[in-house]
Amino acid sequence: MASVPYQYSCTVAAGFVMDPNAHQRYGFVTSLGMLGPSGSLARDQQVSVPFNSSAPTFADLQYKAGTSKTPVGSASVVGVIEKFSWNGGVGDPITLDFYVSQQNATKIKTSQQQVLTTTKISSLAWWIADYDQQVKQWFEQAFPQRGSISGIIKGGLNVDLAGMKTGGSVMVYKVSLTVAPAANMQYALQFANSSTQKVAKTWGLVVGTLAAPVS
Repeated sequence: MASVPYQYSCTVAAGFVMDPNAHQRYGFVTSLGMLGPSGSLARDQQVSVPFNSSAPTFADLQYKAGTSKTPVGSASVVGVIEKFSWNGGVGDPITLDFYVSQQNATKIKTSQQQVLTTTKISSLAWWIADYDQQVKQWFEQAFPQRGSISGIIKGGLNVDLAGMKTGGSVMVYKVSLTVAPAANMQYALQFANSSTQKVAKTWGLVVGTLAAPVS
């Protein structure tokens, strides 16, 4: 049976400043840790998280509920996602394009100029939300079930230092990352097409086991 691909284009501007009437898909990289010179990237972007159903279940988002004065929830994240892509096979790599702060962009660029001691990603987590027009509420569309994954950088970790401005005057920088599963590591990835249609898919393979669908 052919694998089902999962590709999500997010509205970057909505990740920084959401138009309350637009209901555009948005997403965040919530953690990114590397075992090379870069180490972990900082969660240094404070973003709004519009979510009018119950609070998000993904713990690594570290969601902070709104108040009577500021009704929209918030979170501190590593980056704002532009695109998520995975062809759906257990051995297929995951590609993320996302925007980070100058501090994190500089950290990545510095590591590229040094001799990398490893290409291993110790932790990578993302969270994507979309709006269900039928029931008029946000839902969690994609995230790793156990909080984060680990893997091997495939094709490099690239950062564009040209930069772009967010809704304000802050500059952010595009990062492109492709991660393949490491040997004998397996994870469950959560996906949804609506607030009620959810599925878990397996990424990675442990020797001696079958790549059966995750229940």
